Amino acid sequence: MRYRLTKEGIKARQQVRFEMSTAKTVAEDDRDNPEDSRRPATGVKGSPLGRRDFKAAVVLRDGTAARIRVVLFGREATDGDPVTWVRRGLPVTGVARLQKKLRVRESDLLSLIGMSTQTFKHRKQEHEHLNAIESDRLYRLARIEARAVEVFEDEKIAANWLKTPNRALGEKPISLLDTEAGTEMVERVLSRIEYGVYS
Repeated sequence: MRYRLTKEGIKARQQVRFEMSTAKTVAEDDRDNPEDSRRPATGVKGSPLGRRDFKAAVVLRDGTAARIRVVLFGREATDGDPVTWVRRGLPVTGVARLQKKLRVRESDLLSLIGMSTQTFKHRKQEHEHLNAIESDRLYRLARIEARAVEVFEDEKIAANWLKTPNRALGEKPISLLDTEAGTEMVERVLSRIEYGVYS
């Protein structure tokens, strides 16, 4: 499926292309530098994406980073960077906010985070923060949601895309977000779409 972008969206995409082409973190093709461990992972060998799929590090723009912060913290004042947030533990209220953005059932989101319904209810009642592992997974989901909104320029379209089976991935993008490897695959497909590549 192809997605049409507005003139403003096209202009924004062109700016992203320039930024990403000049960023040092942009990955090269595997065959050009196979031993460079500093590049983002290129996916699982034999995956539907193949060995020569599009690979580029995701550079979060200011609006995307701000969206992640709002989804995770709401109106709460916060400082530091994502690493600090995860180590401290994200607020449990971020789960409900992300659930609303993704338009999924609570149980499905908790499954991706690796948390039982009972534990979640206890955390809410006691106003406890998530632990580091749960926080890392919640941040990962929020990052992909924000990235999808950045690419599609529409919150509803982004949520629907994440829940729709994707031919390049072999399954629904959201179902891959329980692992870092799966998340990287989804990020690469989003970058392909952003660049106008059929995915």
